[in-house]
Amino acid sequence: MRLATYRVPKADGDREDGEVSVFHFAPGKGGDVKANLERWENQFSDVAKANTRQNEKTINGFAVHLLEIDRGTYASGMPGGPSKPTPGYGLLGAIVETPAGNYFFKLTAPEKTVKSAQRTFFSMLESIKIDAAK
Repeated sequence: MRLATYRVPKADGDREDGEVSVFHFAPGKGGDVKANLERWENQFSDVAKANTRQNEKTINGFAVHLLEIDRGTYASGMPGGPSKPTPGYGLLGAIVETPAGNYFFKLTAPEKTVKSAQRTFFSMLESIKIDAAK
């Protein structure tokens, strides 16, 4: 379920704003981490492996799986619908594993906008806390 969508103001020289989408699925729903990271990678064509990075880290006790794509042609559009090839895009993605299910954070934007938003995106991830009472 989509929890939020945020606009990321375009960086100087980029033609449009970016977007951060946030999704949450109950435990066992939404697909496994590996499949989702692969799906995000496959939304980009013409991306050299050198321009794709995956990492894992722990933030506030939660396993976080990170994906960074510097530049490629992004197939934008709604899942299952027609896609529009958009060259010169990048991605910052994170999947946070929690007892309440996985949270998915995905920033897609023109290359310069992704780079300029990187610090803010990772700061947002560092602030993650889950209310155990819910």
